[in-house]
Amino acid sequence: MVNKRVFAGLDKLHKLYPKQKIIIVAHGGIIKVLLISILKKKDRLEKSGMSNGGISTIYIENGEWKVKGCNHIEHLSNTQKTILR
Repeated sequence: MVNKRVFAGLDKLHKLYPKQKIIIVAHGGIIKVLLISILKKKDRLEKSGMSNGGISTIYIENGEWKVKGCNHIEHLSNTQKTILR
C-alpha cells in the first residue's frame, strides 16, 4: 500500500538524519497521503488540491508525526507569470 511505503521512506530518512531538517520534493498525491494519514481528515483533504510549489511542513515529536503547516504558497506571490506562445 502507498501509505506504508511513504511512511517507511519517511521513517528511514528520519533515522538517517536525526534532529536535522530535511527537504522532500514530492508529487501532490504523495503529500496528500502523508497529510491525510497524519491529520486524519480524509474528506477535507481529498477534495482540496495541492498547489504546485506549495510547502507543507511535518515533524516528528515523541515518535508521532505532526503537521506544522499545509500547502503554503505565500512564497509564490511575487513570481512573474510568463505566457508561452
